[in-house]
Amino acid sequence: MICEKCGKENPEGSLFCNSCGSKLQQEEALVQSNTEGNINDEQINNEENQQLIVPENVDENEEQNIEKEEIDITNEKVKKKFSKKKTLSIIMIVCLVLGLGGFGIYKHNEIQQHKEYVKLFSQTVDSISVETLSAKMMCNIISTDWRSAIYDTHEDFNTKLADLHSRWDSNGKLKETKDAKDKIESNMTKLKKYPKDYEESYKILVELYGVYGQLYDQATYPSGSLITYNQDVNQKESEFDKLMNKIKITIPTTSSK
Repeated sequence: MICEKCGKENPEGSLFCNSCGSKLQQEEALVQSNTEGNINDEQINNEENQQLIVPENVDENEEQNIEKEEIDITNEKVKKKFSKKKTLSIIMIVCLVLGLGGFGIYKHNEIQQHKEYVKLFSQTVDSISVETLSAKMMCNIISTDWRSAIYDTHEDFNTKLADLHSRWDSNGKLKETKDAKDKIESNMTKLKKYPKDYEESYKILVELYGVYGQLYDQATYPSGSLITYNQDVNQKESEFDKLMNKIKITIPTTSSK
């Protein structure tokens, strides 16, 4: 190893010059320093290159992740859209089924109510007819006794009528007649809400019921003279018969709408 100061050659590994005492190995240190500097530069360059490369990989990964997220979002939107359509379809089907079911129940109830109305209407007409006939018979008895009291026995008609009422009360005729009239009145109240096809028949029934009521009054509480009494009863009987014929024509022939 040569000393740079005095030029003397020294053994390898000497730290100081044997001739002048100067420190040796400066050249080696410089070379080592340069070498280390070069190594550090290379490491720095490698690190910089790696730093430059890493972002590229990161960008690629980010792009892939973004694309994947976009695909996932798109798939999710499609699923939600399909699920929404499916839900709406199910709701529509359920509403349709419920609507048809409700309409079916409504129609069934409507038909059933119509049948019940027809049945009650027919029963009421029959009851009015029977009770009117009963009232006519009572009126005929009253007229006969009234005439007998005037022309035969010369009795007080009021006394004769009181005796007649007493007999009817004893045998239950008055109560039977009164109960039947109350039942007919109850039926007439129920028949007020008539279906469209029974509108005309109901109006005639109301007239029929009115005539029946007048005959009932004459059968239970006669008024006027014998002549006017007979005239009124005969007139009411004629009106009733006409209305009965009329209502038979207007009643619908079928029990459905």
